[in-house]
Amino acid sequence: MNEVRFSILVHTVDTDASMFKETLQSICDLFYMNYEVIVLDSNPYSTIPTLIDEIMPRDGRLTYKKLSRVMNNSEAYNVGLRLIGGDYCLFLGQYDLLSPDILRRVEEHCISTLIPENKELDFDDLTK
Repeated sequence: MNEVRFSILVHTVDTDASMFKETLQSICDLFYMNYEVIVLDSNPYSTIPTLIDEIMPRDGRLTYKKLSRVMNNSEAYNVGLRLIGGDYCLFLGQYDLLSPDILRRVEEHCISTLIPENKELDFDDLTK
């Protein structure tokens, strides 16, 4: 069976650069590699692209989306949901930190919960 692919949405607004840097670093430190990150930036004058280039340079898993206006979390995450390509989506606050093994643990829980007796199953079959 293929690994589960996760989409991680992060909305930034009125962002403290040093704290957001820690969030990005916690994403980089993940053991599980099959994920994408979409940063939804609502900061009017933003240093977010500079931080991304510093912490995750040329990482094809990261998409940066400058939002056209300042949005609340709900509005921003709705924009982000149109962009995701993963099987599961995690909504991450701009200052949240992830445990390095969290995606593997979530994957194991999803598989054991959704698939009786851990039977091998193609996730495409779940949408039929």
